[in-house]
Amino acid sequence: MAIVKISDLPLVSSPVEGTDLFVVVQDNVTKKAYASDIQTYVGFEEVQTATAGQTVFNLTTMTYAAGANNLMVFVDGVNQYEGSSYTETDNNTVTFSQGLHEGALVKFSTVQTQTSQVASAGAVTFLQAGTGAVPRSVQSKERDIVSVKDFGAVGDGVTDDTAAIQAALTAAKCVDFGGNENSYKIDGTLTVSSDAIIKGCGATVTQTASNTILFDADNADNVTVTGLNLVGVGTDFIDSDASQAIAIYAPNGSNLRVVGNKFSDFSYTTVSANNTTDIEFTDNNVVGPGSPILTSVTSGANYGFLADTGCNRVLVSNNTISQTAQGVRIAGSSNVVIDSNIIHNIVGQHGVYAGTNVTNLVVSNNVIYNTDLIGIKVQASSVSNNIPSVSIVGNVITNAGDQGILLNSGDGTRKAVRIQNATVTGNSIKDAGATALNIQNVTGGVVSSNSVFDAGTNGVNLSACDYITVEANTIIGTGENGITDQYGNTNLLVLNNRLHNCSSDNTPSYNFGIYFGDSEAVTIRGNYVSDANAKMKYGIYVVNYLTTCVTENNIIAQATDYGIRFGNTTDALLSYKNNYLTGTLGPAYNSSALPSVASASTISIPTLATAVKITGTTNIASISATGRTNQIVTLIFADVLTVTDGSNLRLAGNFTSSANDCLTLSCDGTDWYEMARSAN
Repeated sequence: MAIVKISDLPLVSSPVEGTDLFVVVQDNVTKKAYASDIQTYVGFEEVQTATAGQTVFNLTTMTYAAGANNLMVFVDGVNQYEGSSYTETDNNTVTFSQGLHEGALVKFSTVQTQTSQVASAGAVTFLQAGTGAVPRSVQSKERDIVSVKDFGAVGDGVTDDTAAIQAALTAAKCVDFGGNENSYKIDGTLTVSSDAIIKGCGATVTQTASNTILFDADNADNVTVTGLNLVGVGTDFIDSDASQAIAIYAPNGSNLRVVGNKFSDFSYTTVSANNTTDIEFTDNNVVGPGSPILTSVTSGANYGFLADTGCNRVLVSNNTISQTAQGVRIAGSSNVVIDSNIIHNIVGQHGVYAGTNVTNLVVSNNVIYNTDLIGIKVQASSVSNNIPSVSIVGNVITNAGDQGILLNSGDGTRKAVRIQNATVTGNSIKDAGATALNIQNVTGGVVSSNSVFDAGTNGVNLSACDYITVEANTIIGTGENGITDQYGNTNLLVLNNRLHNCSSDNTPSYNFGIYFGDSEAVTIRGNYVSDANAKMKYGIYVVNYLTTCVTENNIIAQATDYGIRFGNTTDALLSYKNNYLTGTLGPAYNSSALPSVASASTISIPTLATAVKITGTTNIASISATGRTNQIVTLIFADVLTVTDGSNLRLAGNFTSSANDCLTLSCDGTDWYEMARSAN
């Protein structure tokens, strides 16, 4: 008897109830069959040696069905044909038409059906391709993924499939909803457990119960939802964070992946997570209920994505979000990345809103347009700790109804709790309804290489900030000031910015290129400020703290009044030099007085000052050299005194002054050397 094998299995027209569908590979072709269709075939063969001239052969170890065309005959390995070479005499006899030669090897073979009965898929072995694969039953293989239809879901969009789908979710970890031909109606909440994979290829799952969670994954870890079209009620919006109109509710868990889904008409949010770690919300398409369900400016509690208090390591990337009251909402969470999303047509408030206690936040490379209020808002109000590390980089924001980007801890006035180490770089903001870049209560940061076009009010506003560099920004077209302050700032660097056509609204007191009214220790250097609309009154206007202000190497063109103006002419600037006021229509420069130093035995000269007025009559024996290496300064005397050659003064002899006499000195870091003297 030869080997036993599974032959080609035909598909029956309808499966036997309760049997399993499994895969069979035969002759390198994959086929599917039901267990009820398995038949076992047995092969038989017999070999005889011919005598000289022998024609009749009687089979002794096998039989065949004569005339059934299931006998094969070979003579010395050559296939013989029934009718021309031999005849099937009966089930045990074969007669050749010609005698065979002595010693010819004659092989007879046949295949017979051994059984025809139902076989369990658990009894059929499956072996995966590849080294190391181990055999298991076909039944075990088929149960790797469970279809909701295995538990009675219909998917016709009419039948209530809630119970059937819940049964599938309870029975299995990996549940498949199938393709887009399936539409499942849900009336209630589906509970999801840890390690669940909920997937489809475009199948629709529609929540019909108002203000009700669709998938509840509370306290569940390692949950994945992918490839589904999830639909909410849409008309059950309540403007409250108590709303339950949520597609996926996933608090108190870890490793949540929501990838490649479509969401529409969820009146609160697609995903609501709090106290959840490692969240990935990527490649989804979200369409909210929009207008008239949502109301411009006033509607707030409707989100494309929501991560609330206690979330850590959150990635929101490559999604398209529209028609929600806010695109992405983050609060009380750490290590958050919002990257490469398209957020548009926001009916209510903001594109991205990061609220209280968000730390280590990156908002990068998003395209945000048509928001009713702010494009990107980071508002760390009502917090007890400083907010570290905020990066807003490479975003394109167009047609924000209010500000383009807002960083704010509180109401803009100086607060004890602040945003620290902020980077606002490489963003493009066009047609903002108010200030394009509003930076408030930030300590340590860079606002650089941003492009602002046609801001409704200011290009850049700084309020209650410390140690901020505003550098290499391009600002073209503002309703009010190009770069300005609101409340007191300290230690600002305003460097190499290009401003054009600021103050297009020509509003009195808000028609300046660069304006600082209440900021201390400001350096304004290397900026180019121009106006072609004859509406910018001053190119640069500094009102207070002039003794700490450095204004150098700026170019001002076509201001209608002063090119550069200072708040008074009695306070001396720390440094003013190399400014070019070309094309200015009015007075070029409202000069401030020189720094003034009272004479004493040892005097100190203000840092960066290149000329100082010396008052009083006390003789001078030495001058501090701290911080003055390679600097040249001219002393202009207001009265009679003597500067003595000696100590660290290397003079061509004592210098006795009268009013308006000058002495020019150069410092090597230790001593001062006379370069020139004049009696005026």
